[in-house]
Amino acid sequence: MDARVHVSAPTRTGTDADAVTHRLTLGEVRLADAGRYECQLNTEPKMSLFFNLTVLESPLPVLEVSIAGARRRRYRRGDAARLRCAARWRGGGAAGAAGEEALLYPPLQIEWYLGDTPIDLQLSGGVSLESRVTSRGASSELRLPARAGRYACRARAGPDPHGHTASDAVDVDVDDDDPQMDAMQRDQSLTARPSPAPPAPAPAPAVLAPLLLLTAWLAVW
Repeated sequence: MDARVHVSAPTRTGTDADAVTHRLTLGEVRLADAGRYECQLNTEPKMSLFFNLTVLESPLPVLEVSIAGARRRRYRRGDAARLRCAARWRGGGAAGAAGEEALLYPPLQIEWYLGDTPIDLQLSGGVSLESRVTSRGASSELRLPARAGRYACRARAGPDPHGHTASDAVDVDVDDDDPQMDAMQRDQSLTARPSPAPPAPAPAPAVLAPLLLLTAWLAVW
């Protein structure tokens, strides 16, 4: 047997007691190792899973992920946030035929996280996602009610959780001020404000003239 080939002992994965992972490791890969590999179970009928291995003489492509825009965003409570992410293979040499290009650049899957928690479209209200996959990359646009935290866009090559991955992240801040509540509070303050008091009446003029006349009449007498 080739010393570069190593078959790991079956291991159980996840919470399913019947889920078992078999792993084949091939070290110091050569051009002659390229081809189709089969994972076969000794069942009746036979069950198989096939893998295509492509070996390149040029450097391996690099997976790049970037979120468009500023690294830190600020929203007001109640606003809708929109985040765009793009993932793309860079380098790897000429692909050649169209069929070879599909092997050289595995399809990419993009997932969004808030902190370390995946964003579930079915459990999160008001969340929408638009994704697009091309021969050399993928893009994704996430729309959701603004919530403070770190949002990460993670791209993975193929369905294998141990496959090639890359990510990018942005920080979102949300102000606690609510525009509608602020407007209501302003209206209430204007309504509750007391009206200005009417001006005080001018004091009545003192009655001095009759008093002077009476004093003068007494003096004559």
